[in-house]
Amino acid sequence: MYLVCKQCKKYYKLEEGEKVEDFESCQCGGELVASHAPAKTVKSLEEKEEKHRLAMISSNKYLIFVIISLAVFCVNVHGFPNFQRTKV
Repeated sequence: MYLVCKQCKKYYKLEEGEKVEDFESCQCGGELVASHAPAKTVKSLEEKEEKHRLAMISSNKYLIFVIISLAVFCVNVHGFPNFQRTKV
């Protein structure tokens, strides 16, 4: 049995007599998960992170699209603002 850190992706093989419950967190502070196949667990964690990153990029693109669409709509409805300088 191995313990894999969700944050730094390092893993530690439990020695005889050690239990998963004996460990609270990784040295880096990350959460530990138990695994029989640490390489697969690390790959799975990396894939989840990549999916999350891509989802965030996609949502950011959508937000930018909405903001630009609203700006274009406001300009079409109200026209460009007419800023005039006044002499003091």
